[in-house]
Amino acid sequence: MFSHILVPLDSSKFAESAIPYATQIATQFGSKLTLTTVANAPTIVSSGFDSASADLYATLRENSLDEAQKYLAHQCKRLRQQGFNVDYRIVEGSVVADKLLELIDDVEADIVVMSTHGRSGLGRWLLGSVADKLIHHASVPVLLIRAQEERIATQVISL
Repeated sequence: MFSHILVPLDSSKFAESAIPYATQIATQFGSKLTLTTVANAPTIVSSGFDSASADLYATLRENSLDEAQKYLAHQCKRLRQQGFNVDYRIVEGSVVADKLLELIDDVEADIVVMSTHGRSGLGRWLLGSVADKLIHHASVPVLLIRAQEERIATQVISL
């Protein structure tokens, strides 16, 4: 039923909370997993675009892609050690949802499994919602995992 699962990640623990759900589906259906991230070099604001600006942009872009590659390669290695058929794709762009919608078709994914970041109200309006856009425009089912901030208990020790 689901032969190819796309799992968008952004290097956060929130996003990684979708991985156990994706692997559970992959185990049940023998699915391939494709982990992905959308890399975006920071925008450079300058009074003129000179060679120094071009060099800075190239360096920032390369660093962004290198960090994404290392992160996804690490996640893939961990999942391969568990026996999963997993690969990764890095895409570049500033509009994450649009890039993910394109990638769904490019890799022929059957389902997207991703975490939400739990924004609502003004934060969601200002930042947009990748999950919202995907559930309304994706050509495949989208399983959203609500990310819960782990509560860390702090114990005060009196001496």
